[in-house]
Amino acid sequence: MRIWKIATLLTCLLLQMRANALVDGSEIILFTPWSYVQTSLQNSIAQQNVSEKQIFPTLDLQLNPWTPHLTNVVSEMSAGLKLTHFDPNSFDIASQQTSIQLSIRKLVIDQVIQQNISGIILNVRVQAECGAFTMSQPAAQVSASVHYDVLPNQIATQVTKFNLQWKPGTWKMGMLSCTGPAGIEKTIKADLQTQLKNADTLKPWLTQIIGDRIQTQANQLITKLLTPSTLPGKPGMSKMTVDMIRMEPTQEGVLTRGTLIWSTNKSTSNLARLKVNRVPNSLVKIKTPVILSALDGWTTMIQQELSQLASTTTVNLNKIADFKNLLASKITQSVAWPDLLNYTPASPFTATIAPPQGFSLAWHTDGTADMQGPASGTIHSIRSGKNWNYLLLSGEVAGKLKLNIAAGVLSAVLTVTQSNAHAQFGASYVQAFSPNQKLDPQVLSAFNQAIEQSYNFKTELPEFDLDTMGTLRFEGWSLADPGVVATTLKTH
Repeated sequence: MRIWKIATLLTCLLLQMRANALVDGSEIILFTPWSYVQTSLQNSIAQQNVSEKQIFPTLDLQLNPWTPHLTNVVSEMSAGLKLTHFDPNSFDIASQQTSIQLSIRKLVIDQVIQQNISGIILNVRVQAECGAFTMSQPAAQVSASVHYDVLPNQIATQVTKFNLQWKPGTWKMGMLSCTGPAGIEKTIKADLQTQLKNADTLKPWLTQIIGDRIQTQANQLITKLLTPSTLPGKPGMSKMTVDMIRMEPTQEGVLTRGTLIWSTNKSTSNLARLKVNRVPNSLVKIKTPVILSALDGWTTMIQQELSQLASTTTVNLNKIADFKNLLASKITQSVAWPDLLNYTPASPFTATIAPPQGFSLAWHTDGTADMQGPASGTIHSIRSGKNWNYLLLSGEVAGKLKLNIAAGVLSAVLTVTQSNAHAQFGASYVQAFSPNQKLDPQVLSAFNQAIEQSYNFKTELPEFDLDTMGTLRFEGWSLADPGVVATTLKTH
């Protein structure tokens, strides 16, 4: 009879650990180095093609000597941009190639102009109307300087310089059909080409269109980088959420303070306090974002995850072959478990495991932790028509926890190295039957040997949304300072 197999079952059930939930999360600091902001902006801007379309019901275009009135003007702009300069307060961008197309439904001229004919000044009223036509510029050059301020609750951006230019004679005009004085089409086309040799005529108008687009996009990109939002979790993922609250620029990067919460309780009054106000020296030159958080918060989360390895369980021992054989063998019972002689092979036995009060983790600088905790359970029997707390199992276990975070997954290996499980008969059962309380040492030794093994768990951690720049995943775990965990983040 292999008694150790029964003990293995019981001790696997016995080792159910549930920690006291001391905190629901942690205060955090997200440190985003300037080098990461620069690289992310550079990559994001290079990958995007900025497109803008606007419709203007009416527009007056100043030509010399005309002031045409334009109706239903559709402006379409497309540009590929690149980052040409970056510092912690501003950056410059330039277009690799900007195309502009104007579609005009109608052009109307109705004004009095003065003409000098042989020294005589004449007032001449000119009336003309032109149908739909297009104008296109395939290779304009755009450059802009964007200043930004990192304020506690927002990013403030402003386009401080804007330049728009193109080579003379590069505007293309479609067919123009007009009613009015003879040759008016040719005159208007010539005037337009003259005025469009440089960008001065259209610059005030296009500055607003393109400049506003650049400012809006710059604000969105920087805001996402410094205050990323948590993506909705997938089924089975950790319930952890991260909220960003307040930003603070530094020489090395931006510190964004917030909260990291493990449970559905969003109260910030039950958080582990982060007792640092700076980036540890070991992280000053890091190239990727990193979240600093209190070790106590992670301890609670890990304890909660370990408690999920198996919940309180009831097992029908009569369905376990080794235990069933034990109930059928009077010889083995007399040696290992004499009180079982009072039962028949059909007597029902169940094992229920009640979660213990808690366990502790003592962390080391290498990111591992010493674990100590209780374990307990009860074997129930039916005798004389009554359900009894037959055998009470309890003990203390100790071991080592090794934690790792990679590719957005937190994994841990708990190796139990010591245990002292013991068993005793229930007091009511003893009082009722005065049983032979002998349990073969081989059974208790098997309990302890079975406990001394490794237990694993994994949980996916949430990702952070960077909009067009991708997502951020947790990648790496270390102790940056005593009581401070550094979890690095990686874009993918």
